Amino acid sequence: MDEKELLPTEFTHNAIILGEDEKKKKWIVHNHWTPMKPTVDPLATYTHNYDYRYVYQERKCPKSPMDIVKTALNEVKKGTPYNMLTYNCQQFTSIICDGQRDSSELDKWFVLILLVLFLILILLN
Repeated sequence: MDEKELLPTEFTHNAIILGEDEKKKKWIVHNHWTPMKPTVDPLATYTHNYDYRYVYQERKCPKSPMDIVKTALNEVKKGTPYNMLTYNCQQFTSIICDGQRDSSELDKWFVLILLVLFLILILLN
């Protein structure tokens, strides 16, 4: 069996690709719970050198590419600690792209928790 068959086929952690350097090394910016703050890393570090299939989310950003890079680097410089509820990877990339603090994963969990609470209330009555 080929080792690649055992690896995940998607990398679901959100990040923004900043670009390539003169040696064609791709650089990304992301916010992850491991360093507990936003960082700029080579793409190979981000993926741990695995042969992941990248899933690009096409998103309309009102900012220019230069403004996206500036905002990303400012967020890294601020060093706001990672927080799963208030400053996770999705919220980080959303802040950079459009200035909003959105997280579809948190939205899904919130709806699920409300549904469970609603069902518990119905069962208790």
